[in-house]
Amino acid sequence: HFGVWPVAYSQKNIFKEIIRRQNMNSGKFGEDFTVKFLEDKGYEILDRNYHSRWGEIDIIAKLDECIVFCEVKTRKTDAALIEKYGRPRDAVNKEKQKHIVTVAQAYLARHKSNKKPRFDIIEVYLENENKIALREIVHLTDAFRAYR
Repeated sequence: HFGVWPVAYSQKNIFKEIIRRQNMNSGKFGEDFTVKFLEDKGYEILDRNYHSRWGEIDIIAKLDECIVFCEVKTRKTDAALIEKYGRPRDAVNKEKQKHIVTVAQAYLARHKSNKKPRFDIIEVYLENENKIALREIVHLTDAFRAYR
């Protein structure tokens, strides 16, 4: 049933599904832009979309003495949306941080490392038009800490 909407979908649900899929696409493009950005800064990408039963980490990279766990948040640069929903970093609240730290611990349990863990948030801003075009990347290094 590729590309066929279930009959039970209402028009409202179809619209929500289209928006969800567009957000998934922009998120994927945001992560792709971020990988290139990090590689250009000398990071070695170790993993992308690492999953454990506790959640997912978008990008895991290595730089110098750090293993870096990156949460990527992609948004279109619409001032009204930022006013309404806040900056992308605001979506990485304490609860989300706990999940990221737990997944990072699971990763480190499987992939032993003597490197210091670091948690970064990367905001990717796309143009407002109906195209995937990068406007800006904001890299917040050591954005939060793992607390016990």
